[in-house]
Amino acid sequence: MIEFWRQVKKTAKCWEWTGTFHAVGYGRFWSIKFKDQYAHRAAWFLTNGPIPRSMHVLHHCDNPRCVRPSHLFLGTQVDNNKDAAKKGRTPHGSRHCMAKISEQDVMAIRKQLSMGVPQKRLAKKYGLVQASISFIKSRRNWARV
Repeated sequence: MIEFWRQVKKTAKCWEWTGTFHAVGYGRFWSIKFKDQYAHRAAWFLTNGPIPRSMHVLHHCDNPRCVRPSHLFLGTQVDNNKDAAKKGRTPHGSRHCMAKISEQDVMAIRKQLSMGVPQKRLAKKYGLVQASISFIKSRRNWARV
């Protein structure tokens, strides 16, 4: 599909998407055939054919703008998570998008737990559920702190 490849700047390393982008930084490609699609997924389809259901198109190069077919590979969501962790792209602690408390809060919670403050009271104070306090105490969550 010529209209797709016209929006690609080929460099020695990556082939950069020059069209529009989704808010998360991946290229955005729209056509009658693809509707609204991530550009790297369209590149995979154009080069290799259909993407099996529940499969993701991942990047060897970790460049979300890259659509170079040799930099792309198929994987599951589990593969994607493992790849991200291996490459150090998984945020931990308060940098994680789901974090409700900070590292300082975790240290304060552990100190209060050691002084006998009930988990339920700490949960209410920090806007958490009691199970979260239990996981902090046992280091199931926030193990790095």
